[in-house]
Amino acid sequence: MKFLYFALFNEPNFPGGLENTVRKLLINLSPRYKNNTKILVFNPALEKEGKILEANYINLYRPRSLVPYLPNNLIKLLLIDKLVYSWLLAKYIKSYCSDCIINFHGVEISFFSLLTIRAKERRITFVTTYQGSLTEERLTFIKDLPFTQSLVKVAMIASLPLVYVIDVVGYKKSTFCVFITKHIASYIRNLALNTRGCPYAVIPNGYELSVCEKLSKLNGSKTKPCINVGSKAFHKGLDIALKALRQYNNSRCGRLKLKVVGYKDDVQNVNFLIKKYGNAVYLGVLENAQVLEEMRSSWFFILPSHYEGLPLSILESIASGTPYLCSEPCHAEEVDPEGKYGKVVKGFRIQDWVNGIKYLMDNYDYYKTNLADVVVLGEHAKNFSWSNITKRYEREVFDLFEN
Repeated sequence: MKFLYFALFNEPNFPGGLENTVRKLLINLSPRYKNNTKILVFNPALEKEGKILEANYINLYRPRSLVPYLPNNLIKLLLIDKLVYSWLLAKYIKSYCSDCIINFHGVEISFFSLLTIRAKERRITFVTTYQGSLTEERLTFIKDLPFTQSLVKVAMIASLPLVYVIDVVGYKKSTFCVFITKHIASYIRNLALNTRGCPYAVIPNGYELSVCEKLSKLNGSKTKPCINVGSKAFHKGLDIALKALRQYNNSRCGRLKLKVVGYKDDVQNVNFLIKKYGNAVYLGVLENAQVLEEMRSSWFFILPSHYEGLPLSILESIASGTPYLCSEPCHAEEVDPEGKYGKVVKGFRIQDWVNGIKYLMDNYDYYKTNLADVVVLGEHAKNFSWSNITKRYEREVFDLFEN
C-alpha cells in the first residue's frame, strides 16, 4: 500500500463534524499509517491545518461557477455541490491513485468513484463510512414537515430516487463499509433488499471527554435550567422543546428555562422561536469546555431531533452527569442500550414531550444515581475514545487491505 487517503466534503470556512472525525483519526493513527496518509478536501481554508496535523492536504476546490445560476436550496436538495465534488474526486483518483486505500467519509462523495473506477485493476480499496442514510433522513423530514411546507415535501419526494441510488451504490460497490451505528447498517442493508453487498463493520465516531467525577450541585431556585445544543432549529426540534417547556410550565408542575447553545448559521430562527415561546435564553456558540459546564449546571438535556446518525451530544450529556430527554432517532443502542441515563420520547406530539419531562423529573433521583457511577461511565467513555476508535479502524478495516 502506497498511501491511505481520507476523503471528505467540507464547506468553506465551516469546519464541522466530518472535519473533526478525520482530524481525530489522523492524530491517533499509528506511525505506519500516519506517515503515508493524504487528505482529499474541498476547502482551501483547511490547508493551513495540514501543517498542524503533519499531513498532506490535496485541495480539489473549484469555484462556485461549476453550478452557476442555481439557487442554494436546489443545490442542497439535489446534492449538486457534493456530486460535483464526487466527480472531481473520481477524476483525481483515476489520474493519480493506485495501490492504496481510500476512505470516503460520506456516501455522497464516493458515488462517481465507485461507478467509474475499476478498483481491482488499480489495486484500490474503497472504504465508505456511512454517517447516516440519506434516504432515511429524507423520509423522516417528509413525514415530520408541517403542512405549510407542502412544496418542500413535494421536492423532497422527487429527490428520493436520487438519494436511494446513492445509498445503495455505496453499499454494493464499495470494497468495505463502515457504519457508525447498528441501526444505520441494518437500514442500508434492508434498503438494498439484503442482496449481496460488501463486507462491513460497525464503528462509531468517537469523542474526547473525561467523565465528570463530581456532579454539580444544582441550585434550589424555583426556575430550573435545562439545555439544548444543536445546529439547525427545525432539524434539532427546537420548536418542540420550547412548546413542551411552555406547556409544562403552564401546568404548574414546575418552572423550567431552556439554555440554547450553538445554531451558528440559524441564529435568526432561534431568536424568533425564543421570542415566540419564551422560557429560554440564547447563549450563542460556545467552546466545548463551556458547553460541558453549561450541561453540568442543567437539570437535563433535551433533544427532540428529527434525525441523527450517532448523537454525540447525548454522549456529552452522559459524561457530564446530566440526564437526557430525546426523540427516538437520537437513541442509538450503542450509547445507552438500557435507558439508564435518560428518557426516550416516541413521536413529536407536544403532550408526549410534556409527559416525558414529567416522567424525567419524577424519576430524577434514579437517573442521577446511575450517572454518579463514575467507574461504569468511565468504561462507557473508553468505548468512544478516539484512540480506541482509531485502533478499531486500523484493526477491523485498514489492516485487512494493507497488502
